[in-house]
Amino acid sequence: MTQEAINQAKVLYHLSEDRAVIESLEALYHETPMLKKVLESRIVTYRQKERVLDDIAKKAALPEKVKNYLKIMCRYGQIDELEDAMTSYYQIWDAKHNILRTKLVYAKTPDKTEVESATAFLKKKYPEKEIDIQIKENPELIGGVLIQVGNEEYDWSYDGCLRQLESRLI
Repeated sequence: MTQEAINQAKVLYHLSEDRAVIESLEALYHETPMLKKVLESRIVTYRQKERVLDDIAKKAALPEKVKNYLKIMCRYGQIDELEDAMTSYYQIWDAKHNILRTKLVYAKTPDKTEVESATAFLKKKYPEKEIDIQIKENPELIGGVLIQVGNEEYDWSYDGCLRQLESRLI
């Protein structure tokens, strides 16, 4: 992610602290691939992009500030940063609202005690945060759990334990 995208996310956050607005913008952007092509196109004129944004903003009930923000991004050729800006926006929003997004990766569907154990670890490690857990499956892990918290990983999978043991033996 570029610094430009992070800066754009900060602007976007100041324009709308309502996460639902950005989620609807993201859904619109991903569900309408032609919109992305039009806005990022070097052939489509700025005036045409402006009309498209006016029409879409009206239909999607986007706030005026957000619509104008998109127009400015188009005018200065920065609209290609929008997806990264939205990703960064969510990180800013989570930080401001004290939410910690985590992934628990298991080899197979975990039972209740496995999830509770990982949750207890996370609550102890991050007591001031509200923890949002997403559970995924990856059969390559063989067993155990891989906990992903932002850029940190806690690898308690069988595969991870074997790698740790191997590195100690070498």
